[in-house]
Amino acid sequence: MSASDILDAYQHTFEYADAVLGSNGSLFSERLQDLLGDEIWNFNLLILDRIELLPKYRGRSLGLLVMRSLIERFGAGAGVVGIKPFPLQFELKELSGSRWRTRLGLDNFPADSKKATRKLKDYYGKLGFVPMRSTPFTFLSTAWALPTEKQLCAKVRG
Repeated sequence: MSASDILDAYQHTFEYADAVLGSNGSLFSERLQDLLGDEIWNFNLLILDRIELLPKYRGRSLGLLVMRSLIERFGAGAGVVGIKPFPLQFELKELSGSRWRTRLGLDNFPADSKKATRKLKDYYGKLGFVPMRSTPFTFLSTAWALPTEKQLCAKVRG
């Protein structure tokens, strides 16, 4: 099974194909390799699709700490981690379930999608994620050192 076949299996992963896959049989696109400075030691991709935090857990760096933990846990066999920072308040209400949506307090978030997306990209940038131009995706190389838990907590407070 090819990388293209694997990414084509789900809508969430299919969206990554143009940004990630190389042409002429190369495993990663030239754009991705340029973005990450050719620091890709393994040609597996870890896609982190969704993180949801209840309001009482927000504002304490827990989103960054959870993301860091997921990268450490599941990124061992990957050379690249990709995310699509997407503010969940813009998800179709029918898809998110009204009770859960209410518990998450999504209707209390800003209504400006560009600002909210930029804020999320900046937030995950604290972990080292770099946005790929002309795409909604950000990536990091697992060859890069992740910030420590202490550094992440200080960045949010500072």
